[in-house]
Amino acid sequence: MARTAGHILVDALVTLGVDHFFTVPGESFLPLLDALHQHPTAKLFTHRHEEGAAFAAEGFGKAAHRPAVVMATRAVGAMNLGIAVHTARQDSTPLIVLLGQVPTGFRDREAFQELPLDEIFGRIAKWSAHVPSAERVVEYARRAWTQATTGRPGPVVLVLPEDVLWQPATETIVKPVRVIEPSLDPQAVVQFSSWMAGAEFPLLVVGGGVLAAGAVGAAVELAERHGLGVMTAFRRFDAFPNDHPAYLGPLMLAAPNELTQPLSQADPVISVGTRWSEVTGQGYRLPGNSARVLVIDRAPEMGGLPDREVCLAPGSARLALEHLLEAAPPSPPLLSRRKATVAFWHDAYLRFSTPPCPVVTDGVDLSHMLEVLGRRLPPDAALVTDAGNFSGWVARFYRFRTSGTHFGPTSGAMGYGLPAALGVKLANPDRTVLSVSGDGGFMMTVSELETAQRHGIGVIAVVCVNDLYGTIHGHQQRRFPGRSTAVALHNPSFAAWAQALGIRAYRVEHIADFEAAIEQALNHGGPSVIEVMMDRTRFAVGSYPT
Repeated sequence: MARTAGHILVDALVTLGVDHFFTVPGESFLPLLDALHQHPTAKLFTHRHEEGAAFAAEGFGKAAHRPAVVMATRAVGAMNLGIAVHTARQDSTPLIVLLGQVPTGFRDREAFQELPLDEIFGRIAKWSAHVPSAERVVEYARRAWTQATTGRPGPVVLVLPEDVLWQPATETIVKPVRVIEPSLDPQAVVQFSSWMAGAEFPLLVVGGGVLAAGAVGAAVELAERHGLGVMTAFRRFDAFPNDHPAYLGPLMLAAPNELTQPLSQADPVISVGTRWSEVTGQGYRLPGNSARVLVIDRAPEMGGLPDREVCLAPGSARLALEHLLEAAPPSPPLLSRRKATVAFWHDAYLRFSTPPCPVVTDGVDLSHMLEVLGRRLPPDAALVTDAGNFSGWVARFYRFRTSGTHFGPTSGAMGYGLPAALGVKLANPDRTVLSVSGDGGFMMTVSELETAQRHGIGVIAVVCVNDLYGTIHGHQQRRFPGRSTAVALHNPSFAAWAQALGIRAYRVEHIADFEAAIEQALNHGGPSVIEVMMDRTRFAVGSYPT
């Protein structure tokens, strides 16, 4: 007896390598849900909002370096998860999105919850397609996996008419997709060698492609052998060990001049596994106009570098760094001068990232909270950061020493932290996973606390409370001193909210209490919430001296 296309589609995705599915259920894709109910190995997680489900799937893909699947119903569910698709696109995260659609015979008649989803998501995702028939679901599944994982990884969307999923389909043997890493063109090594010859201050900028390729060790070796300074791309702090003497700091939002000076003075700049986004390039101002830039990535993009001498080199970050190691190292006198320059800027980074001496305040100074986390968390603990004003403290005061320990949205999507942490924890069940959010972002997806409790996903959620949309308040104070609009918040007790769900929770008003709370949460093992009442005298990390 022929099985439905929905069942065959699930089998095909599992064969290709998907084992985690996230959803808010909908009537337009019932065959998919039934297939997952019967499947012996696929794991299904039900969320309280499509945005939360999609952020969890994106967090899983970012941590596992392979796609999960998120499923949602037509228009209303599909549009709810759109921001996570945008996040996956900007973060180059592999993700497969399955969207139910109105029956084929109702299409283009403004049917119940109808939207042209393949057209809408075609402008957001890496690839989007409408599956026309049951006989082609395996073909589209294989193409979706290939599109999500090759070149620059990203999100793909399959739009599935309800009647197609119910139709019987022929069983098809699904062959796995094997991808060969692209090697660096030898000419790029020649170019690197010629630009490096005699250069006084070359700089390496590393990003998510280095993390995905498992190439952080090769980046360390290259920096040591050639006397390179190293900076990390926007929200990819863990792409190089922050305690290494070659590390010069992160390219972060609102970076002060002393942190970005190395990038403005360096020549050449070797960029590996990252694109030159607005923040990495500090408003597209850096590197300096005279700098020569070598961009190495699986899909190299110039971004905002129209006035620089640029060499674009497609290639795997791992193989590229290994090839670059073959270039002749500098002479001992030049290597010594480079290391002296790097040491100067590394000392500047250490001063910038060292919290000030503890002072008695009304509330918790987040710089001291992050110092406690640096001491208390295991070396491989993962921090998943939401977007918001609090994140400036993480970028400045938490030193990431181990690769694969930071997960954050370069898209700046609020509400990301908690649900993405669920996905990261599912990808790394034996590691400590901690989300850090502001009260504004946390409230957007706070319903996912119930998901964590129901599925037993043991994340620790830290909520930094100042009753403000702090980032916007800061912008308003700079533009309109003394006037703020639409930024004041009235919050519930997040600790009481968590306790009502049966989740262990702590309310922290002084830094000494935070140390005790994090210790208890680490020992608990199940989901926990730590509500941190912030020092209201410091609403921005830029208020600290540098």
